[in-house]
Amino acid sequence: MAQELERLLVRIAECMICGARSSKRYCTRPSLFRAGLTITYEECLTCATVFRNPRPGDDARLKAYQEKTPDDVNLNDGWDERSRLHYRFVLERARRLSSPGRRLRILDFGCGAGGFLRVAKEMGLESEGVEVARALARHTASRVGVKVFEEPLPHPSFPGRPFSLVFSSMVFEHLTDPVGTLRTLREVLVPGGLVVVEVPNLLHFRERIRRGSTLDDSHLFYFSPRSIRHLFEAAGMQLLRVEDGLRLHAWIGQTGVPVPFAAASVLERLCARAGLRTALTAYGRLAPGKEGP
Repeated sequence: MAQELERLLVRIAECMICGARSSKRYCTRPSLFRAGLTITYEECLTCATVFRNPRPGDDARLKAYQEKTPDDVNLNDGWDERSRLHYRFVLERARRLSSPGRRLRILDFGCGAGGFLRVAKEMGLESEGVEVARALARHTASRVGVKVFEEPLPHPSFPGRPFSLVFSSMVFEHLTDPVGTLRTLREVLVPGGLVVVEVPNLLHFRERIRRGSTLDDSHLFYFSPRSIRHLFEAAGMQLLRVEDGLRLHAWIGQTGVPVPFAAASVLERLCARAGLRTALTAYGRLAPGKEGP
C-alpha cells in the first residue's frame, strides 16, 4: 500500500513560493496515517519555506477534500470559547488596520465549521464563506445562517462580490499553490482591502525543541514570519503585521476574566519575544498598483 501511494506522489522541482530551485532536507518522518509511508520535507534556501516533497497531485488533493465526511471534531472546530476570543481579537485588529470608517465585509476562505463566521455574525458584520468539503459547507451554511460557496476558487459561478476583508485560518498549508490562491483572493478585495492568513508556525516552540514534532501529513507547506512575507509579496500583497506569540488573552479570557485589546496585543508581543510562539497570523493589504476590480 505504501509503495502504491508513493507512485501517486508528485515531485516538485522548485519552491512554489519564490521559484528557487535550491533546497535542503528539513526532516523525514513516518506518516501519521499510512503504515510504511515516510513523509519528507525540504526547506527552500532562498525564502525558508518548508514544503513536502514529493506530495499528492492537485486533482487527487482536491477530490479528497471535496468528498470528506466531517466527524464530530470537524463539526465543532473553532466553536470553543478560546477560539471565539481569538477571532474577536483578529476582527478588532483588522478593523484598526482598515481605512477609517470602513465597515468590514468578510469572506472566510476555507471556513470549515464556521466558528469565525459565527463570531463575525455576533458582531453584526456581513460575511460569507468558501468551503470545498461539500458536506461541511452545507452544515456550516445551515448552522450559522450564511452563504457558503462549495467550489474551489477561481470558479466562474462565484458571485465575485467585493470584500473588505478575506480571512483564512489553517488553509494555506494544505494548498498546492498558495501564491496563486492568494492572487485569486486579491481579486475579490476592494481597494485597500485586507487579507488575514493563519498558518502553523515553523517557529512554534515545540517545533524548535524537536524538528518535525508539529508536522502533519496533510500539510504541504510550513511558514515562518520570514517566509510568509515572501508569500504575500509574490502575490502582490503588502505584509503589514505578523503575530505569532502565545495567545494568552484567549486562555485568560475563557476563565471569565476579560482582557482589553491593547493588553492582549502587548501580551502577544511579549510571548513572541520570550520564544513562546504558536500559530502565525499575517495581516496584509493590496500592494500599490495591484488593486482588484
